[in-house]
Amino acid sequence: MTRDARGGRKNAQELSQQEFSAGTRRCDRDVIMEVLFSPPKAQVVRASANTNALLDESHQPDVFARDTFLLVVAQPNSRVVVQAGLAGLWLPLHGRTTLSTVNSHVVTTRGSVYASDSQRRLTVDIGRKAGCIAILARQAHWCAALAPWHDTPTVPYAILPTLHCASVGVRRSLVRFVREALRSDGVPQLNLPRLAAALLELQHCFDEYIQRCPGTSLLARRSNFFRLQRAINQISFADKQQPKVTELAQVANYSVHQFIRVFSKVFGDTPHAYMSRQLASRAQLILANDDLAVRDVAAALGIDSRATFARMVKKNLGQPASMVRRVMRSP
Repeated sequence: MTRDARGGRKNAQELSQQEFSAGTRRCDRDVIMEVLFSPPKAQVVRASANTNALLDESHQPDVFARDTFLLVVAQPNSRVVVQAGLAGLWLPLHGRTTLSTVNSHVVTTRGSVYASDSQRRLTVDIGRKAGCIAILARQAHWCAALAPWHDTPTVPYAILPTLHCASVGVRRSLVRFVREALRSDGVPQLNLPRLAAALLELQHCFDEYIQRCPGTSLLARRSNFFRLQRAINQISFADKQQPKVTELAQVANYSVHQFIRVFSKVFGDTPHAYMSRQLASRAQLILANDDLAVRDVAAALGIDSRATFARMVKKNLGQPASMVRRVMRSP
């Protein structure tokens, strides 16, 4: 490997580490005292029906440059475009909401919470009979603002991108957080302990995987998992064609060899085997709920060869596709 290539990868890794450690550096004693005794700041954006809302540095400079939360209330048939730089929680209230980035999209409904990444531009389309709220901020501000309500303040809070199946309690907490802020007179009043508790419950499922990550400290392990989770998110919501391992390694800021080794250690499968299981799960869902022919199911998943699709289903589900459909639909 050339020196330039090695240096490029090092810079990418340092960038990811910087994003995490920024919150930790800010969570020293002085910063925590400042957060505790100064009211947190927030701005509110309302996306009216049949309109577009652009969230960027020119329209919300304080959110991108300072420690300010951004609360979004999106009405039916609206679109919200978020410039890269903000991470957040998107909570559909009813109907379907579609969130799209480059080469990936996810459809959310009531009962879910989508945690969006900060490194990519995000387009959110609210359905005709839908509604959605969101809480956005820079990753460093998430870390600093919520650290005082964590058992170990030196461990940063950070939004890990994924789609959560959230409990009723978590969803109610997030709705109340936004509702209380909107009802306050003048400057929105933010109940940060409520937000911290909801985020902690959402992301506790990652604890087992974080412990498997390489690193001599919890911060280092969380940083490595953060990079892996970006790759998992890319796999889960890819548009048709599954990403190549080289692309996933780039998303996670690893070399290909390092990525395969660390991914296998944390998730117990190689990236290729993990993607195969994900495709099989999607195929099982389509076979159970749709009348598409088997070759059309394969095409919907981005697999051109019916034989390849048949082998993948048989290997992961233990039965041919036709039998999977019959079993899934049997009373």
